[in-house]
Amino acid sequence: MELGYPLGIADYYEITGKQFDLEVYSQIKFRYYIGQFEDKRKTSERYDESGNSAPMHDMSYFDRSVPTPIGHKQRAMFGTNLLERSNKQITLMKEMGMDIEQQIFEGRTHNNYNGIGINELGDEYVNHIYNQSAAENKKL
Repeated sequence: MELGYPLGIADYYEITGKQFDLEVYSQIKFRYYIGQFEDKRKTSERYDESGNSAPMHDMSYFDRSVPTPIGHKQRAMFGTNLLERSNKQITLMKEMGMDIEQQIFEGRTHNNYNGIGINELGDEYVNHIYNQSAAENKKL
């Protein structure tokens, strides 16, 4: 199966009129963070393939972020569990030569739900990555 935009590049040429340049794309440093429990809080507005409430912050179920057919394909290809799917995707991208890392914040949810969100930790992580990149660019 191939994924279309916004997760994949199957329709890149149709959208842009240009061929996808994997060499240029692989020069991007991808850095992601996620809370260990982001898939635990459910929503009553979106449902998984079995009719159960979907995880609130799993964008593969959120049509506004990921069109429904692409979300279905993504879960079919990489699994329904958010963290497992993310790990599989990152492993695949590393195998393709991408510079990608994921930080999982243990014991945290997405937002400050019951005082254990990732907001303040996410800000620290983003600032750390930014400062690290800025220092590396000064060396060039």
